[in-house]
Amino acid sequence: MKKSILLIAFAILSLTVSAQKNAEKAANETCDCINKANVPDDISNEDWQKILTDCLGQPLLTYYEKICKENKIAADQTQESYEAVGTKIGAKLVENCPKFMKMAMRAEENKTAGTATKTEEEVGKEGTATGVIKSLDKKDFYYVTIENSLGSKETFMWLRFFKGSTSFENNPLAQIGKKVTINYRELRCFSPEMGDYVIKKEITEITFVD
Repeated sequence: MKKSILLIAFAILSLTVSAQKNAEKAANETCDCINKANVPDDISNEDWQKILTDCLGQPLLTYYEKICKENKIAADQTQESYEAVGTKIGAKLVENCPKFMKMAMRAEENKTAGTATKTEEEVGKEGTATGVIKSLDKKDFYYVTIENSLGSKETFMWLRFFKGSTSFENNPLAQIGKKVTINYRELRCFSPEMGDYVIKKEITEITFVD
């Protein structure tokens, strides 16, 4: 019995290490490419995005199916699946590729210094949206997607406690199909996949609409 448990534990550990190795391999190949790139001190955000896209492209294609399989991601060639795989690779780049972070920060500094960016009033602005909950996607956090009366969809990030969150904590999937009004604030977050800052809408309150 003890031997069987040890064999099972070893098998699980081997699968975990394998999953990490493929993401690490893709990240290492991407990092090698970034290290060889001629990156000027005044690199623009657009040029950095091009370098990142060129360096990530081949490793992403090479390891796409393996990383999907190991992380139970549907290998359906959709944008969502590529983003999920890219996030796994990006996380390893953040951990193991100093030049990746250095260049991302430098490009962001140059972007802030040389181009018009959102003001502090725009980043952090608050808003509301009303619609029917279409999905709750469990990733690094829950993402709540609603569809309004015009058929447009918006996605909001459940980052921390908010007023009205109790129903979602108890049974989040049971809320799909319900009409709600969502209060949100914008957050500026760093995306390892994009190598840049992106705007997310954080939920601050949800009210059910009768």
